[in-house]
Amino acid sequence: MTRAGTVDPDGGGHNPSALIQALPQAAGGLPVAPAPDYLLPTLLEALIQHPTPYPRTPMTREFRERGLVINENLEEYDGTIAVVQSEHVAADEIEFLRWRAERWMKVRHMRAVLKTRPGFLLRNWRKMLTHTFRGGSFVKALLGLEDERRAFARYRAIRKAERLYV
Repeated sequence: MTRAGTVDPDGGGHNPSALIQALPQAAGGLPVAPAPDYLLPTLLEALIQHPTPYPRTPMTREFRERGLVINENLEEYDGTIAVVQSEHVAADEIEFLRWRAERWMKVRHMRAVLKTRPGFLLRNWRKMLTHTFRGGSFVKALLGLEDERRAFARYRAIRKAERLYV
């Protein structure tokens, strides 16, 4: 898994702007609108994306040679679905770990939103938590009463239905 802002298409250091620079190239020529600069400091802390071997990139070639690509369905190449496995961890487990980490990262991010946009957060906190914890419950998760694997299965079913709708 990678955290947005640590992606470096040249493979060297940790360049926060590399994600934005890499996206147009990685999107296989599709138009990509980068996030506005004012959002980057908070956006980069709130986004986790799976390594996604977009078509015609060196990453795709390397991952295929290593037998890591397990899903060729481009409709699922959205960064939230694990379309590759690692040499040691199955794709389903990678996807689960990203999902679990991202939920709590978004909750922690609400502090920054409260400081910068308190009115927005006060009006929308319930919608934000409902969306973030789709398939489960924030309160149950917070109290440890939620079976994370079952909530994750429900979340995946919701996401699949959304993809079919579009």
